[in-house]
Amino acid sequence: MDSTALTIIVTYKTLPGKAEAFFKAVTESGVAAGVRQEPGNLGYNFYLPLEEEDTLVLIEKWASSEAADAHPFTDNVKKLASFKPDYVLETKAVRYRLFA
Repeated sequence: MDSTALTIIVTYKTLPGKAEAFFKAVTESGVAAGVRQEPGNLGYNFYLPLEEEDTLVLIEKWASSEAADAHPFTDNVKKLASFKPDYVLETKAVRYRLFA
């Protein structure tokens, strides 16, 4: 396994007019705070693109690929999955390593 730090950029295409409501659901449910407490999490921040409606971007930073690989099996992700279909049409996640 690769222990190099990595960043994951997740793009959520939401139902019309639901991007901010999805963000609110993620924060009010405790999912965002919970993920930030997961071992190896270095950042979990959301952004609303200025030029793109019905889109929410999440930038996750992890200390290692092992930490990122464990994340999908947490209670936080299970909780997110319970309400995500109410807001999100499509999800795309891309992993990046620092190229230095």
